[in-house]
Amino acid sequence: MSALLLCLLATGITLIAPGLPALGVARFLLGISTGLMSAVAPAYMQLLLVEEDKRVATNYVTASTALGFGLGRR
Repeated sequence: MSALLLCLLATGITLIAPGLPALGVARFLLGISTGLMSAVAPAYMQLLLVEEDKRVATNYVTASTALGFGLGRR
């Protein structure tokens, strides 16, 4: 939840105060948000997929990240 709130805060900063200093602060907050999310997402998937092999959850997270970057906005 904190990762999502940091992402929203960073987006709000760039909307309210567009400029180089605000961009630096927003990018810093987005970096922290991404770090939090990338650490928590595989663990959360392992909790959701209790019955399956733990590698399956990690593969889902890895595939969704790769597809998100690969098929994202062009």
